Amino acid sequence: MSRWSDIILARRGENVPEENNGGPWGPWYPVPSTAGILVRVRRARITQEGERELYAWSYEFKSQLPRAISFQYKVHPNRDGPFDRVVRRIVAGEVVRGSVILPTSGPVWIDARLIG
Repeated sequence: MSRWSDIILARRGENVPEENNGGPWGPWYPVPSTAGILVRVRRARITQEGERELYAWSYEFKSQLPRAISFQYKVHPNRDGPFDRVVRRIVAGEVVRGSVILPTSGPVWIDARLIG
């Protein structure tokens, strides 16, 4: 869970969506910029503020690479968002989870790039 998501939910007195909340997980897809990393997502509507709805997007990354890797990634409503999150030393088959709150029901842009 991103720090901003935690802050927003805490201010509203809401809990972070747990494993059984939200819709079903989508299929695993390769991330666009890095071979060997897969991602899948699901979303849950968490609130409606007047005309504006907010959604919790849960995501999972899985490495298929034979060595431990680190990567930066982004989860944004458009492809221009910054690579503002980091995963360190994920090994083959390991799954890393997170979520972010966005004001869109989709689609979202998810991408990753390896770091040294």
